[in-house]
Amino acid sequence: MLIIPSPDPTIQIAQITQIQPKSNQDSTCPLTKSIYQAIAKPEFELRFASSKSPIATEFASFTIKHKIRKSLATYNMGGSMGYGSLYLQLIAPTSKENAETKLKPVFFDRNWQSVSGTPKMASQYLFVANLGVEDWYSNRQGNRSNPLGEVMWKFAGCQ
Repeated sequence: MLIIPSPDPTIQIAQITQIQPKSNQDSTCPLTKSIYQAIAKPEFELRFASSKSPIATEFASFTIKHKIRKSLATYNMGGSMGYGSLYLQLIAPTSKENAETKLKPVFFDRNWQSVSGTPKMASQYLFVANLGVEDWYSNRQGNRSNPLGEVMWKFAGCQ
């Protein structure tokens, strides 16, 4: 509520201000420079960068990092044509596995509304379906003693 001064000091005029909807983008940080931290598991983070993929729809990449396990994996993130859903492609020269069919990233604004389309700016939250499962079965160093699990990621800063 906002109190508006009145010419008569014995009268106060109250005006109820309407809450303005927040935009879908929560940050002024470009997605390709953003850092996300796992909620309740601060030892894990995602560091985004520009994609070096020759595929035009792959616009960003991110590396999963852990304080003990170090760099765990890097994925290119791309957007499909039309519907606007996102996909991940594991960057691993020796791997034949394609993460595209099982890992789906979804960005959320601070109001927990999903951000559709190809995000240019960092959003408040990110969830990657099946990323914890992929980490558990990936046979990476320390994945059973320090598992990622299925976590929600929160924007932590800009690089």
